[in-house]
Amino acid sequence: MLGLARPNIAEQNYCKCLQAPYNLDQINKTACYTRHGEKMGLPAADDLPRLFWPSHTAFDVPQLRELIFAFTKSPENIPRARSELLNLVEEHSSDPEFARLLAKLEIIQPYRHTYLFAFTGKTALSDLVSLLDAWAALHGRIEHGKTKLNYLDYRADGYLSIRFAHLVKNFVYESVGPGMQQLKERTQRYAVVAAIKPDLNLVEIRFDGFEQTRDTPAIDKVSYADIAADCKAILESMFGIGVESLPLKAAIQEMLSKHADEVVQLKNNSRVGAGRIAIDTGDDDEGDLNVFLQNAFASKSPVDPLSSMENWTTESIVLRWKNLKIITRVDLATVTPEIFFSWKKGAEKIIRNSDQIMRRLAEHTDLAFANSRQRIATRFKSLLSNDKVLTPLELAQASNSSVDASMGYLLEQVSKGGITLKFRIATHEVLIDFANKWFSSLAELPAEVQTASGQILPLADPKNIEIGFAATEVA
Repeated sequence: MLGLARPNIAEQNYCKCLQAPYNLDQINKTACYTRHGEKMGLPAADDLPRLFWPSHTAFDVPQLRELIFAFTKSPENIPRARSELLNLVEEHSSDPEFARLLAKLEIIQPYRHTYLFAFTGKTALSDLVSLLDAWAALHGRIEHGKTKLNYLDYRADGYLSIRFAHLVKNFVYESVGPGMQQLKERTQRYAVVAAIKPDLNLVEIRFDGFEQTRDTPAIDKVSYADIAADCKAILESMFGIGVESLPLKAAIQEMLSKHADEVVQLKNNSRVGAGRIAIDTGDDDEGDLNVFLQNAFASKSPVDPLSSMENWTTESIVLRWKNLKIITRVDLATVTPEIFFSWKKGAEKIIRNSDQIMRRLAEHTDLAFANSRQRIATRFKSLLSNDKVLTPLELAQASNSSVDASMGYLLEQVSKGGITLKFRIATHEVLIDFANKWFSSLAELPAEVQTASGQILPLADPKNIEIGFAATEVA
């Protein structure tokens, strides 16, 4: 049987949205409307080839098939192999209507990686759109930030979704003759979507991720955190509002307590004092950390993991969303929380389900920014001691504040002379011929270290250095 004889529900949703017609004469730097009533700010037709490279896309096979189906209006002769689908995408890439369909799919699809921010103040969606139109007229045709993001278009339908193109450089060795290889530069295009939700004061930076080869020079390498940081800077410039990292640990604990029928913990990685605790239920289908610990300790009295973990410094939590059949890993050790989505068999990979999860994650954070500096100052005094090194993550979670707010406060105390900086290698692995303790100076660290698994960590890269703070020693 050829093509999509019977698309599933998720695919039908994609198809309905993709087949909304466009009036191509209206497409320019200003907004236009589809029949569904959502507002789309689209680039001029002559801009599309500049950033549209269909030979590489992060779409999975069902999405590619739906894209072809929406364009051809026929389920016949649609291949099933990804390579053949990409060839068809390449074949249709010069058609403006096909580019519009691709643009819409990129905006409405859920992505694997999401970085969470909050923005200060209340702003109406219509005001955000007006500010975006004004910004795009001045800055819409230039690259932005270290990651060289290019603005493409937006959609306003309940909340504002802004689409960027991220151009990733890779250097690979290719054959140029018998026994001869040459290092060549290859550029791939990925979509990045910034979703601004005024009702939640929430900003989501979404993308599917990418890889860069080991032969790519360090100057051309970018991280996922770099993308999030560049999007944050663009949005602050675009809307004239503060965009801040979102503290999530306390919100997640409250969510787990109130919505145990919807979501449970699968895994937890935390620091406790100078040590670490890693708990893994080992069952992505039915796992529940509460039940797992109850059985592990075989205790007659109930085990309450949430209260036990309250004072832990949690680095990551893996959550299982029961009805949605989605797994999310929440990385709390970074300056900005990152959520990684994994769809299990039978899950609907649609943006509505992702939005539902993000709303649950964010709904208990509305008081997090009130008096955060006062909470940080109070917990700082109680946590700091002569024999302890305090990390920004530990202070942030103890005070229910963001990591960057805690880091800012700690650096202020350094400038006042009350505390000093400490440094160590940012890894959980055992290091070969090196004791990973806290050092008072970067000069005490070697140029690189090797882990027990064989990985080389160059210490000129800031991401391989962890920063701590300790009370100033009195002579």
